[in-house]
Amino acid sequence: PGVRVDRLAGAVEVITALLARSPVDHRGTFYALDDMRPVPAPPARRPPLLIGGGGRRVLALAARTADIVSVNWNIRAGVLGPDALASGKPEATDEKVAWVRSQAGDRRPELHLQCYLLRLTDDPHAAARQWLESIGADVDPAWLLDSPHVLVGPLGAVDEKVQAQRERWGFSYVSFYDSALDDAAAAGCQAGGAFDNPRCGRFIYTDLFKSEKLIVAKRAVELEIVADVDEVSRSFFFGVCLGPPALGKNVHGDH
Repeated sequence: PGVRVDRLAGAVEVITALLARSPVDHRGTFYALDDMRPVPAPPARRPPLLIGGGGRRVLALAARTADIVSVNWNIRAGVLGPDALASGKPEATDEKVAWVRSQAGDRRPELHLQCYLLRLTDDPHAAARQWLESIGADVDPAWLLDSPHVLVGPLGAVDEKVQAQRERWGFSYVSFYDSALDDAAAAGCQAGGAFDNPRCGRFIYTDLFKSEKLIVAKRAVELEIVADVDEVSRSFFFGVCLGPPALGKNVHGDH
């Protein structure tokens, strides 16, 4: 237990050093480098680093080292069961964000929310029940719908929930899976809503295999989520950037 987080911490140290565009000498538990030079040279402006998870140790690491901290369900059991779903409750999210703020100190990493289910529907309980059945989880749909990681309901309700979560926790990014592309595109068409932010635009999330990625990329272009297929092939995220939240107690205070 904990080995994966320790290995990730070592990898972050190495990657950060390499992105500084200097030869790297490193001796650690998991990695050993002698005068390693980044080839090809990384861009002059360091790409932002995103680290995410649902447990205390990985979120603490993210808070100390990442530019963007992704808050997820805790799937340490390896399945989306009751424990993972419970880790996505609002009060659990309060706790996770508090961990991040306490470990970040004077740093102000942006917060990213992983949305596991995005569905525009007039019957959210039926949609939630269907999804729970698909993963074999015997959980009350109302419990699932209360999670900030689940955006299910009519367009207006989804928009209001995103806005409320942004105010409560300070999430600047929301990402979703390829299966939610059509609903996300519909949400993005609402002028002035949480998904309509001309300052930031949209960003991309996918963990698909290469062949599937091309199919999803073409669909994303059809839905006008991205400008061209190459934009998806250069990216790792399907989602929306909400922009930096307004500073206030709910964002950088007790939570």
